[in-house]
Amino acid sequence: LINTASQPADPSLQVFIPAGGNLLSPGDGWFEPVVEIGDEVQAGDLAGWLHRLSEPEAIPQAIHFKVKGRVYSQRTFGATSQGNSLAVLVQNLSNKERS
Repeated sequence: LINTASQPADPSLQVFIPAGGNLLSPGDGWFEPVVEIGDEVQAGDLAGWLHRLSEPEAIPQAIHFKVKGRVYSQRTFGATSQGNSLAVLVQNLSNKERS
């Protein structure tokens, strides 16, 4: 039986990964994110710190987002290698269609 009293689901949000939305690790080390999944960020905002395990006394390297968007996924505290994805940002598809 179909429950006719139920409400339709809210429309889903359609997103896309903008150019520069996949933030890659510039080197090997341990990535310490400072944002949460779902956070809205701007270009230039701090994404986290890259700790170089081969240089434990070195100052961690600040990693910044290249574009604005919503944090869709990210590497949690953990080892990373150069070129690994640290975070992926998405933007609303409806905003892209307006531009």
